[in-house]
Amino acid sequence: MTGDLRRVATLLALSAALASCSTPARDAVLPSIVLITLDTTRADRLGAMGYTAARTPALDALAAEGALFRQAFASSSLTLPSHATILTGLEPYEHGVRDNSRFVVPNSLLTVAELLKAHGYSTGAFVGAFVLDSAFGLAQGFDEYDDTIRQDRRPLSFHVPSRPADEVTDAALHWIANRDETFFAWVHYYDAHVPHTPPPPFDTMEDSYDGAVAFMDQEIGRLLERLRKTQRPVAVIVVSDHGESLGEHGEATHGILAYDSTLHVPLIVRGPGVAPGRRVETFVRTLDIAPTILSFAGADKPDRMTGVALTDLSAGRAKAPEIGWFESYGPFHTLGWAAITGVRNSRWKLTMTPEPRELFDTLEDPGELANRIGRRLGAESDLGAAYEELQNTTPAPAASPRAPDSETMDRLSALGYISVARPPDPSENAPDPRKLVRSTALVDRARQFGAEGQIGRAVTALEILATNPAVRALALRSLAPVLLLAGRTDEAVTAYRRLADHNPSLGTELDWIGALIAGQRHQEALDGLRAVESGGALPVRYHRYKIDALLALRRYDEAAATADSLIERFPRNPAAHAGQALATWALAGPRAASAELRDYVDAAGNSWTAAGEALFLLGRVLHDAGRSSDALELLRGAPEENWEAIALRGKIRADRGNVEAATEIYQRVVHARPAVRAWREELIDLLERGGRWQDSISHYDLLLDGSPADPVLHANRGGALLRTGDRTEAEAAYRRALGLEETLAPVHLNLGMLLLEDDRNPAEARALLERAVELDPSLRKAHFHLAALYREAGDSRSAAHAEQAAGGTGTATLPR
Repeated sequence: MTGDLRRVATLLALSAALASCSTPARDAVLPSIVLITLDTTRADRLGAMGYTAARTPALDALAAEGALFRQAFASSSLTLPSHATILTGLEPYEHGVRDNSRFVVPNSLLTVAELLKAHGYSTGAFVGAFVLDSAFGLAQGFDEYDDTIRQDRRPLSFHVPSRPADEVTDAALHWIANRDETFFAWVHYYDAHVPHTPPPPFDTMEDSYDGAVAFMDQEIGRLLERLRKTQRPVAVIVVSDHGESLGEHGEATHGILAYDSTLHVPLIVRGPGVAPGRRVETFVRTLDIAPTILSFAGADKPDRMTGVALTDLSAGRAKAPEIGWFESYGPFHTLGWAAITGVRNSRWKLTMTPEPRELFDTLEDPGELANRIGRRLGAESDLGAAYEELQNTTPAPAASPRAPDSETMDRLSALGYISVARPPDPSENAPDPRKLVRSTALVDRARQFGAEGQIGRAVTALEILATNPAVRALALRSLAPVLLLAGRTDEAVTAYRRLADHNPSLGTELDWIGALIAGQRHQEALDGLRAVESGGALPVRYHRYKIDALLALRRYDEAAATADSLIERFPRNPAAHAGQALATWALAGPRAASAELRDYVDAAGNSWTAAGEALFLLGRVLHDAGRSSDALELLRGAPEENWEAIALRGKIRADRGNVEAATEIYQRVVHARPAVRAWREELIDLLERGGRWQDSISHYDLLLDGSPADPVLHANRGGALLRTGDRTEAEAAYRRALGLEETLAPVHLNLGMLLLEDDRNPAEARALLERAVELDPSLRKAHFHLAALYREAGDSRSAAHAEQAAGGTGTATLPR
């Protein structure tokens, strides 16, 4: 039998076994089942767990209606591996999913959704973040898998695209309302994950993390209220995939270390046969969730599931598990650091790799502060033997690292995902994550500086961090886009090149090529694209960059052909349609491009989530085609968080002469996205058009913080200072500009004019004006005033030539 045939046979056999377990009283006995997973939620943040600052009334009430398992632990502190364990009943060393994004749950594994579907359950999943996108394999067995997530368009966010709890609840409630049959629903909330930005009124809570948990609780309450109104019984399981460190052991968030701040999870089970008000202190694992779900369905678990049904455990029908696995493989695949692995029981926790080993008494020392290695030999020996037994008896994992499809690769690369060229061999002395975890927090803080517009601080910190080989890739992956946003494109190109050399992959090569395009180095970009063409399947981003480079080089027919082939491969991809529209725009004008885009937008249901870049580009081409009113009407429907669309509205207002309205829009945009230089420069232009020179100077100062060696910024700041009457600072700004770039003809002119107007140093003024016309002979004003200087010096011939170059404007006189 092939693997697929064996899988079908297994499902058929299980279906028959399940039916024999449940008939004839199936409808009267079997409950619908709802699994609620709380991403990144600590066990100690629920009121039911004794947290006095908690605002979790819905979860606390649920705990009173069922059993609260106070000692529940995950085996991984990463979302995809942990959910793979929850839904398959297998540990990571069995299912093989060891990290987010780099692994796909294989079809050869059976999920609880597949098992329940074979039993007649209707199945639906509603996930809150892209990390659980269907591309990663957990959609198996679900009739409905709702992973509709808006793209995160914030620069420097590096956060996984997600949707808030209220949208997840709305989607789940809509599906449940249309179910007449027994159903299994998995509802995943992501709000407790960084950046911890709950909506009002939860944003006023002292701790933003607590606010995010409280917001989730409100939405869970809304879901539970609806479930209480159903006619059939409903079993509910609430569990977190992992916790959040919040600074414990030097880890700001999760995914690096494997301490209980990120492994201890809340777990509540309510349903038929579960006595209400139970507080269970027995050690349990997220591995035990899948058998529990099958138990509610009256099903025997497959042989490969080794977990314990919590329904049986709480009723005294089963023994508590003896051993639990834990691991952290994220930094292994991302940074080339050592993997953390170990085992635990109800009291002791032993970290086996990397050296040095750690042994903690989690009952007496829940903070894991006192390493007992060498002092509790019995516990160390027993757990060490259990670890070796698992290592020796476990079959090869089902999954191995594999690249997702090209569209998913595009989305991942936008998040800053990186991979080491070759993960370290276990025998190598790889860096210990426990010693380096604080450096990742420093990278996160530097990223935050950048996102807040403190570009100078961000660049300084990241350049220092990039000198450390252990975190170089992480620092460069953050430094390069900061430099790009600051307009320092050549430096960004260099940083991306360093990253690609340090971590060679298609993604890092494309990052470098994207920076070349941003820096108008289109032929280099095209050469770089040719160099990666033999690397297998190419993502949409590759083709878009090729279109952009070809268009910039005026190779329009090639760009159009590339766009056509892109649409053939990705007929529903917004970026593909945007690329095609750009080619059409170049060949046939904006009207033809707008017609193409309108067809796609209409087919997408005019949804910003579905159409993405295509809608934004449609606004641009409508404006360029002279249909500004249509463009504004279209963009008015963009969601508030789509700042590109809002900025485009501001640009259209400015182009139509409404400077006041455009200024107000760009002030909002810059406040929301302070790191984006281009938008701040647009705001400066509007402020100066409105005569608000002092305001423009403050924005120049912010830009210069991130680009202190930019001569044009210094020069423009000098012009603004001159308009305010601060001639001394204006002169200093002009001189700084020329010190950085001597070939700026307008700056020579302006500085020379300033000296002439102040009746100071006519010799230097003359030299400055002469250099200005040498660099740019078309500067008539410089010629005009040179003529006056020459005439005053008695050089009538030179004066005549200068007057002629100035356009024959008559006898020049010096300003006084």
